[in-house]
Amino acid sequence: MDVNYRLSDFGYEANAEGYQLLYRGKKIGGAGIVGKYKGRKRQEQTLEYVNSAKRDISLIVSGKCPKHYEGAINRINDILVAEVLGGTLSESGLYMLNLPVPKGTVENQVDIKILSAYRTDWQWLMQVVTTIENEHKFHGKEMQFNITKYSATIQTIDDEAIVINPVLFSKYGTYAGTEKIEAVYACVLDYAKWYRLQK
Repeated sequence: MDVNYRLSDFGYEANAEGYQLLYRGKKIGGAGIVGKYKGRKRQEQTLEYVNSAKRDISLIVSGKCPKHYEGAINRINDILVAEVLGGTLSESGLYMLNLPVPKGTVENQVDIKILSAYRTDWQWLMQVVTTIENEHKFHGKEMQFNITKYSATIQTIDDEAIVINPVLFSKYGTYAGTEKIEAVYACVLDYAKWYRLQK
């Protein structure tokens, strides 16, 4: 799924033994060899791993996310979206949602893997849209979600934009060839990232 990734969402840790990419402060994968280099070679190898980490981040931000990072990034994003619904991680490893949730759940508890439905199922995604519009406020103003033929945006009722960069999904837009559900999810995800910073 195409999502607008921002460079500021990513970081890395690197040394002579490898590198680890971070997405929103959480580890998502990397590469390395333990204990192979000593002395000056360690500095050279560290620099090589730093450059590899930067290359991987550049690929992800440019929309060419390597598959081995995609699953971890999606899980982090799914949790961000669940938090908009008031979701919290329970001790049993299930996500507790404060709303009735669609199929595949038991008493409002869902396995984190099931949260991927926010990316693919209109019923799940529209619960988030409805929650944003009915329960969230920005400086006391109600939120409004707009889905048109060419864009998806979230803003306050008086048109003060929350998501500054509207998600376009026309053949001429930023999300060329993207389906409408993917564009709406990308907009919800931008909102979820902003929402977490407000807490």
